[in-house]
Amino acid sequence: MLGKNISVSILDADFSQLRDTLDALIAVGPFMLHYDVIDGYFAPELSFGKPVIRSIESRWKIPSEVHLMVRDPAPFIRSFYDIEGVETIYFHLESSGSVPENIKMIKSGGKLAGIAINPETEASAIENYLGQISSVLVLLVKPGKGGQEMDERALKKVSALNEMRGKLKFSILVDGGIKLNNLKEVIMSGPDRLVIGSAIMKSGNPPAALRDFLDYKNTSL
Repeated sequence: MLGKNISVSILDADFSQLRDTLDALIAVGPFMLHYDVIDGYFAPELSFGKPVIRSIESRWKIPSEVHLMVRDPAPFIRSFYDIEGVETIYFHLESSGSVPENIKMIKSGGKLAGIAINPETEASAIENYLGQISSVLVLLVKPGKGGQEMDERALKKVSALNEMRGKLKFSILVDGGIKLNNLKEVIMSGPDRLVIGSAIMKSGNPPAALRDFLDYKNTSL
């Protein structure tokens, strides 16, 4: 059972039904919530921000993580300091600002720091920061839009990061285009956690879809 090795992204959720959907998902089994915050500049779509995340966390108090797909992470990082359920904040290596300063800023707010990398970014680009962060989020699709097909070539970075890990304690997450029909391939690449969005939220029956992922047996996660 995959259990807490799944983060559910609400980017493609039907927000008019979000309350009922989250109630139903929570009844199925353990997961983390994954919030994709998109500013419309770093990626072409515009999503949601602090008010939505705060309202969700105040009601359900689900352990969660924020994935910042934004041009300038600094002001966004500070805005999530006071949301207790948010455990990790990811910013993109490809965004502006100083990487060490962004990491320091996240930690100063009592959160865990993570770095996300786009499909075309090599794993070696973040090697110097791996000792300073808690996790790496490897995107398997272009940032900013749900429902894309997974770029299988990006999975090779998971193996590369595992080789770099050694005694370091960072986790490796993969995000984008993960479905039941490619789940075995994704798991075999060696991540610690999976971020799944449209395969659950656009399935027509999100609780049943989450159950299918949670009950998946062919796994080493």
